[in-house]
Amino acid sequence: MTEPRITINGVALDDGQAMTVRCAVEAFADLARDTRDELGEIGPLYLARCRELRTLMYLPTKGEPR
Repeated sequence: MTEPRITINGVALDDGQAMTVRCAVEAFADLARDTRDELGEIGPLYLARCRELRTLMYLPTKGEPR
């Protein structure tokens, strides 16, 4: 698997930076899932945004096999 292509404020991240963002999203999703009762109303919203980001991050890029 190649790292997702991530651009922040017009700057394309390199693979190491993209990996760090991907890992941060995964870690945050785990934390949000494990503490959803403590998070209250915002918990499901955090998890929904993490699912959206995961969907985008794991889409194959052009020319990459599925």
